[in-house]
Amino acid sequence: VKRSGGMFADVFAIATMNSALNLKLARFSDGWAYRVGLPHSTTVSVLSRRQPKQPQLPLAVRTELAIDQTEAHYVGRRAAAAQWSADPVQGVVLAVGDAAFAHDPIAGQGIRFSLGTALAAAAVINTWQKAPSDAVLASDFYRELVGTERRRHLAFLQSFYAENLDTTPGADSTYRHESASPDAAPRNSTTTYQGALPATLRFCATTAWTGLHVESMIKRGEVLALRDGPVRWLGAFDLLKLRQWLPRPTGTTRLMAFLAEERFDVKAIDLLLRWCLARGVLAAD
Repeated sequence: VKRSGGMFADVFAIATMNSALNLKLARFSDGWAYRVGLPHSTTVSVLSRRQPKQPQLPLAVRTELAIDQTEAHYVGRRAAAAQWSADPVQGVVLAVGDAAFAHDPIAGQGIRFSLGTALAAAAVINTWQKAPSDAVLASDFYRELVGTERRRHLAFLQSFYAENLDTTPGADSTYRHESASPDAAPRNSTTTYQGALPATLRFCATTAWTGLHVESMIKRGEVLALRDGPVRWLGAFDLLKLRQWLPRPTGTTRLMAFLAEERFDVKAIDLLLRWCLARGVLAAD
C-alpha cells in the first residue's frame, strides 16, 4: 500500500441534530472539518496534518459547524490520506473500491469509485472466463482504470491544498504524485476552459486502441489518449462523435446544433465544450 499526504481525522459522534442541513463543511488554516447527519446520529470529523489527538471537539469547530450539543463522544483517530494498492491486479485477485484506491475525504468520491470498480472487476472476471485470449488486455484495463483515477485525484489534491492551505507548513509538497513528470499529474485535470467559446473549433485529440468496458466484457477499442488517462465516453456521450462531426474546422454554432440533436441542453453543451477545450480534445482554429 502506498500513501500520499499526512492528513488524520479525529472522529466524534454526537446526538442527532435538529437541522435541515445535515451536511456541512468548514475550512481552517491547518485543515478542515465536516459533519454528516443521519436519522439516529451525527458524525463529526476534524482533519489536520499530524496534530496531537483532539479528544475534545474544539470550540472553533463547534462554532463553524453550528453544533450546540455539549456532549461529543470521541470515537478515535483515522488515517485520512489518499492511499492505494501498489498493484490492484495480483494473479486472479482484484482490489476493489478503497482497497484499490482510497480517496482523500474531501473528494466525496468513495462510493462512486467503489461501484465503478466493482462493475469493472466483474467485467474483467467475465473476460478472464469467457475470452481467455483477452486476459492480459482485461488486467491491463483494470490497472489503467485505477491508475487514471489515482493520477487525477492526486493532481486535484496538489492543486486544492497548495492553493487553499498555503499557510500550512509543507502544504505545497505534502500532496504530490509519486512521479515528478508533468504528464503524470496534469494541472488541468480539474479545470474548465475560461472565457468566451471560440467561434471555430477543430478536433485535435490523439487516439489509441486499448481495453474498453462494453456489455460486461473488456474488449479492445479506440479511445481518446488524454494526458491524465484514456477516455471514450463522457457520461453516455461517445466523444469520438466529435471527430466524426469535425473532419475539418467547424463553426461552434454548428457543433452546438449537433449536440442539441443528442438531447443536450444549453448548459450541458457549454460544459461539454469547455471540458473538451481544457483537455485538448478540441482547440480554437
